[in-house]
Amino acid sequence: MVALVQAFLQRVDRQRSQAAKRQKQKDLKVQAILAQVRKIAKEDGFDFATEVDSINLKLIIHLSDNDYFAILIPFNQFKEVLPKLRTAIQALRETYNSGVRFKTHLKRGYRRSDWIRHQDL
Repeated sequence: MVALVQAFLQRVDRQRSQAAKRQKQKDLKVQAILAQVRKIAKEDGFDFATEVDSINLKLIIHLSDNDYFAILIPFNQFKEVLPKLRTAIQALRETYNSGVRFKTHLKRGYRRSDWIRHQDL
């Protein structure tokens, strides 16, 4: 019986360690993505907000007072996405500024999001 309890406790400890490691890896990915986005926002002059879930970082680009666009950056592909991010954001903003409007199916509005202003970076 004691051996069974010890084996169970070892398994629980191992699972906690693995969960902590996964969380640390995710946090490092979030920091890497945010560092790149902050750099792009400062250089290109746009405001943004972010939301993080277990799979993606959602980057919300502020296009105007009433318009915004969300880009999902999957954590498992962030190394492939980061080099292309500036080009994607520039193309999105240029298209919007040319008069083209987008319709997205977002579940909620972002007017009250905690926007990170490019002037503050």
